[in-house]
Amino acid sequence: MEQDGKKQYPFWEKRRQKLVNHKSWAVSNLWNRLKEEHWASDIRKRHNIGDYVVDFCCPSKKLVIELEKNNYSNFADTIRQMEKTACLEQWGFKVVRLKAKAVYDELGEALKEIRELIKERSNA
Repeated sequence: MEQDGKKQYPFWEKRRQKLVNHKSWAVSNLWNRLKEEHWASDIRKRHNIGDYVVDFCCPSKKLVIELEKNNYSNFADTIRQMEKTACLEQWGFKVVRLKAKAVYDELGEALKEIRELIKERSNA
């Protein structure tokens, strides 16, 4: 869709672009390590699924990895995340939430957990 010569994106695409432009350290660092280990071809960063944008997705394994900054700042954020998870699970995705602090403090452990999840989903 174009308007005045500029490409117009649906709401979710604008949101995804905003998220991509404001990457957290944990997402960037984890993504760089995934690329180093040659998983970037299987895993998508800031991936759209329906109306949702997830931090990481392995579509072939129907695996979603979300990084949580801290506890949600308010009840509404918590409810939104619960609804998002329920919807993704209804569509057949396994949703895993990792604490951003854990990725920061123990990146190797986070990568190990992701490896195990992918292996588990391969055997499912």
